[in-house]
Amino acid sequence: MRVQDRMDKFPRRHILVYAATIWWDIICWMIVAVLRVIAGKRLEWVNGLWVIIDDKSWFKKTFLEGYGGGTLGHGGWISEWCSGESGLDSQVEFHEHVHVEQYEFAMVDIAIVNAITLFASLIFGASYQVVLVAMLIQMFGGMTSILSSVIVTKLRGEHAYRGSSHEEAAYAREAIWRKERNL
Repeated sequence: MRVQDRMDKFPRRHILVYAATIWWDIICWMIVAVLRVIAGKRLEWVNGLWVIIDDKSWFKKTFLEGYGGGTLGHGGWISEWCSGESGLDSQVEFHEHVHVEQYEFAMVDIAIVNAITLFASLIFGASYQVVLVAMLIQMFGGMTSILSSVIVTKLRGEHAYRGSSHEEAAYAREAIWRKERNL
């Protein structure tokens, strides 16, 4: 089975992933909606809400010059010149969806840790502070994954962005995708 085929599928059990990520996804989708108003050409739903950014917009020319896309959670933005018709048609779209999978893993991992922490706090005497901290950790957990990857990358002496495990994994999966498509 091709890598893209595995990423395109959306089984019902995926709802559990969205349950673990919904707090950050709401913020992500609001940012995507604002980007659509400011500089967007169209919105797409491909395992999240994505805005295709108009390459002629002042926002693209000012803030996103040279970038093909960005992932915010279950969604993000793709530059018009990098987008396909719909779905995972282009290399940049595939690359950004690898980051979506990384985000899902980080958030589900944090949800499991939070569930264990909350269960233990209920047994030993819960306080609202524990619940509040668990909710905040769940909301911003994906960010901690990226931050820790950048810190480890800098400690290794590599470029903070290109050397991060998130980017290296996305580029490796992208190479497989290109090979499967004979590009």
